[in-house]
Formats: sequence, C-alpha cells, structure tokens
Amino acid sequence: MNLAYFGIDSGLLAEVVGGVLIFSLVIERLFSVIFEWRVLHSRIDNKGIKEPVVLVATFLIIYFYGFDALAILFQHDEASLVGYLLTTGIIAGVCKGWTRLFRDVLGWKSRAVD
Repeated sequence: MNLAYFGIDSGLLAEVVGGVLIFSLVIERLFSVIFEWRVLHSRIDNKGIKEPVVLVATFLIIYFYGFDALAILFQHDEASLVGYLLTTGIIAGVCKGWTRLFRDVLGWKSRAVD
C-alpha cells in the first residue's frame, strides 16, 4: 500500500507515531506514580476508576496542547474534536500497553502493587 495515495508522508508518520509513543509513556509514568501510591492503590484497585481518570486527563492535556494526531498526519489546518477524541483513545490504549510491558513483562512495579 502506498501511503502517498492517502496524502501521508512517511517521515511525518514516523514523527506522529514517535510523538504518540513518547506522549503515552509520559502519561503512563505520571499516572503509575499516582495510582501505585499505597494510600490510593488499596482503595481503588479493581474498581474501574483508573481508566476513566486517565482518559479524561489525557483528553484535557491533548486539548490544551492541541495535539490532534490525525490533523497532523493528514495535514489539516485545524484540529477537530473527533481528532482529539481518537488521539486520546490511541494514547490511552498505548498507555495500557506500556503498563502491561512494565508490570507483566519487565516486572517493574511498586511494592504497593505486590
């Protein structure tokens, strides 16, 4: 498949993917410190609170900085709410992947999680 057919520059694609990976890593590490704190961990573990909090906070950060990955990728002049929502979902999903990598594969977790 030729990405140029869709108006996507492969160099720009690499930059956007790199930005999403770095952005999600920062978000994941920020919230791991908060949610792995012993005081909070014992109260909110397995209650389904983490994901909505991360989604809302990620959306607010993305909206504040105007990071619409789709608008950047398709070279649109203006960001859109749909772009912000999709970028939020992508970043939150990658955050979940980072969490799995750190906890399950590498075994990097706080003692509060144990």
